Amino acid sequence: MFHRGDSMTRILFSFLAILPFLPPLAQAQDPGAEAIEGAWVVSVGEQTRDRFLIVKGAKTEKNEVRVASAVYGWIDGKGAQVGSWKAEIFGDTIKLSYVTSADSLVTVAFKATDTSASGDMVTKAGKKYDVRMTRLDAEELAALRAAAADAKGSQAKRLDVTKSSQISLVYVGADNCPGCRVFIGHYGKDGKRLNEIAPELAEARFVYVFQWRFQEPVLTEQLPADMTWLIRPAANGKMPMRKRGTPYFAAVIDQRVIAQGHGIGALQTLVVPAIKRAVEEKRAAN
Repeated sequence: MFHRGDSMTRILFSFLAILPFLPPLAQAQDPGAEAIEGAWVVSVGEQTRDRFLIVKGAKTEKNEVRVASAVYGWIDGKGAQVGSWKAEIFGDTIKLSYVTSADSLVTVAFKATDTSASGDMVTKAGKKYDVRMTRLDAEELAALRAAAADAKGSQAKRLDVTKSSQISLVYVGADNCPGCRVFIGHYGKDGKRLNEIAPELAEARFVYVFQWRFQEPVLTEQLPADMTWLIRPAANGKMPMRKRGTPYFAAVIDQRVIAQGHGIGALQTLVVPAIKRAVEEKRAAN
């Protein structure tokens, strides 16, 4: 006859026997670290040449997010570690500041769920600029950097454009985005002045998606009926449109996104070259 103590002992020994084979406990989430870790494109004022920031090894300690590495530099350069890194958590807001290798102080504030952050850059000489940091997938930033470093790198692959193909330039801009207001103020809402950037843009359909705030997602009703597929998951589960902030640009052929990116730098190094190639192929198509 078993005593209760014997039963409990056997249960305990049984649990200890299988313990090594149990999966490890899920690690506690660290939203502060997750909000900062990863790849960012950094836009400064009205400058067309963007920067990048890659953060690794983020970990929250006593309401501060510390990092193992934070590399900042020109989008077409190698970058260097930033100095005076400080990321403090106040409620649901992260206040981030760091000093670039050129001794410019960057300060931004954002929530853990935001994919874009705005703030200021103050140079060593005391000049102040608006600054925008937009989170990107690692592969998207890699593509942007590669294109900026080697403008000829994307010339080999054909785009399979036909005489009947529809070539489009999609632009998403927001009212609270300084760079967007400058872009629309110069080129207009109908795209007729875009040929100042490249003559081939005159042969592309201009799709202007207006938003009040750069943080907002693109909605079905903001797109032409034949472009709603841009915000539906593709076969790989990812959205064709990778908009996480503004200004955002995409080169589209029929129902294919052939180039896309954030900022004027992406427009010049990724999107415009892709549209030029598409237009050239369409002109030469039988």
